[in-house]
Amino acid sequence: MRDPSHTHALTTMEFDDLFKSSMLLNCLKSRYEVTIELEAQLSASFPKDGDEFKIREMITNDIGVNNLDINAHRKGNQIFLQSTHICVCRNKTIMKHFIYGNSYCHN
Repeated sequence: MRDPSHTHALTTMEFDDLFKSSMLLNCLKSRYEVTIELEAQLSASFPKDGDEFKIREMITNDIGVNNLDINAHRKGNQIFLQSTHICVCRNKTIMKHFIYGNSYCHN
């Protein structure tokens, strides 16, 4: 539904794994929900020809069920959905590398 170059959003676990071996410390993580009206989302997206109806139907059928994990719901005659956004801030440790032959000394 989004830009064709966007193929995958990282899960929370994948995102956490990304930082495990990166020497980044002191993680601060926050999470927030963004609510958008379905028709506004569709107009800002790039569905394939004919898929707009399928997407609208799939989201409408998920109201009250939440199998899509987007909390689709109605307000009046409009349909809204939510996406979760996670923001992670970390500090990189500063290491000086001194090379002596084939060995490394970290200070």
